[in-house]
Amino acid sequence: MSEPVQLDSLIKQRVQEAVSTAQNDIVHHMDRIIKSSFDAFQKSTNEHQRQLSETQLAKIEEEMNSENGWKTVTEYETHSLADDSEDEKRIIRAENKAARKIKNEKRGKQHT
Repeated sequence: MSEPVQLDSLIKQRVQEAVSTAQNDIVHHMDRIIKSSFDAFQKSTNEHQRQLSETQLAKIEEEMNSENGWKTVTEYETHSLADDSEDEKRIIRAENKAARKIKNEKRGKQHT
């Protein structure tokens, strides 16, 4: 009777080993697939970023050769202190108001 118990135990052990080996093979295969997909995604992302950078550089170069040049770029950029578009509008209005006051003060000093 001891032999069937040992045989049963041996079969269980071999089945567990086979299942474990199959699981490891599946995990290894999935890991290769994921790595391959990630590498392809990363390559594609890098290519798109390069194309976007080239497009932006071409637009900057085109703008630099335009009549307005950097003035357009400066007007397009958001203010570094602004939290959002409304805040940016308030900052721009304040800057314009301050510039007008300075201009008016200079005019007043020139006439006196």
